[in-house]
Amino acid sequence: MEKKPNARTKITFIAPSEADLHFRGFSPPQDLPPDWPLTPDYDKVNSNSYWTITPGGWCTRYGDVSELVATRDEGLALMNGGDELTLKFAVSSLPPKPGGTVREFFLYADGWDKDSDFHVAAGTQVEPLPFHGMDDQLYGRENRPRFPSDVLHRKYNTRWVEGRVLKQTAKR
Repeated sequence: MEKKPNARTKITFIAPSEADLHFRGFSPPQDLPPDWPLTPDYDKVNSNSYWTITPGGWCTRYGDVSELVATRDEGLALMNGGDELTLKFAVSSLPPKPGGTVREFFLYADGWDKDSDFHVAAGTQVEPLPFHGMDDQLYGRENRPRFPSDVLHRKYNTRWVEGRVLKQTAKR
């Protein structure tokens, strides 16, 4: 979409009416040209991952996590490999659409992704948790301040995920 100088764009933020965290599984990558981004084939799913490293640690329990995703408050829904977050939005929360206009949707997500790459500090463990305003170059060495939403982590992060790491065997 191009920006038009005479656009009458109106942005409305709406919160999800439901947020459900659950296990979905793993989708294989689509067979796309090598210069395209790695894109999963959502129509295919397998219960086993396609990689050997999974960060271990306390993750968010499955079920309703609306309270965790309601605001930008340092409360994090800690998802792991194979997890899916389904969001639903109430139509009644949308303002009326003026005639002759087009309504488009954009999902604004605010969070971090730890891809378990060996170049990632603490890539094999869920913690330390990131936070807004941290120095990215000091990740893992800078203490996370206390936040009011830390109580949410104690309430929701009750699912232990055992980390898996590719282990090198000794040469004989």
